[in-house]
Amino acid sequence: MSSWPIPLPPNDLWGPGRCHCCSRFTLVAPGPLITTKGGLQVAIPWCLFGFERANRMLHRAALRGT
Repeated sequence: MSSWPIPLPPNDLWGPGRCHCCSRFTLVAPGPLITTKGGLQVAIPWCLFGFERANRMLHRAALRGT
């Protein structure tokens, strides 16, 4: 897969923190905005692997849909 449906954030948004997908303390960046039941929008911190995994899941779902 050459394009990223979920783009990587710019370099200045990456920083140390705990990743939501793997629970490791590593470099993380805010993932896509998710709307909560109350209408608030939050961005869950993901590591690079989290972005790659989310994009693979979207790619597989697109393949199943065709």
